[in-house]
Amino acid sequence: MANRNEKLRSHCPVNFALEAIGDRWSLLIIRDILLNGKQSFGALLESDEQIATNILSERLVRLVEMDIIWRQRDPHDGRKFVYDTTPKGDALLGVVLELGAWGAQYDPQTVAPQGTSAQYYADRTGTIEKARLSLVKRRGSAPGPIQV
Repeated sequence: MANRNEKLRSHCPVNFALEAIGDRWSLLIIRDILLNGKQSFGALLESDEQIATNILSERLVRLVEMDIIWRQRDPHDGRKFVYDTTPKGDALLGVVLELGAWGAQYDPQTVAPQGTSAQYYADRTGTIEKARLSLVKRRGSAPGPIQV
């Protein structure tokens, strides 16, 4: 990210965040990794939003360069890669949940179960902690690359 810092419009924290993850696709990729457990290129392609392969490739490279996600060879198929969030990416869990609650509240055609936003807003901290514990449970350990 050091090279990207030189290109920032300003060093306002909101600007920094938007320059890092404010495009149309990055947060959706992060959402799918954090909340849906998608860790392969193919699984990420299957998202409802139908990201194009070239855009997905570019965003994955960018998110790896920014240390928001990591990439390594799939231990079961060396021709493929697996992806997961780094601690920097894990720190976006609350942001993703907050945006999801906002979308559930204001999108009249939301696919979220009724009451999702009210439940989130009633206990933000508890909901985020529950999602963190679910993430750790799915990984089987603390965040980080798989040790092979």
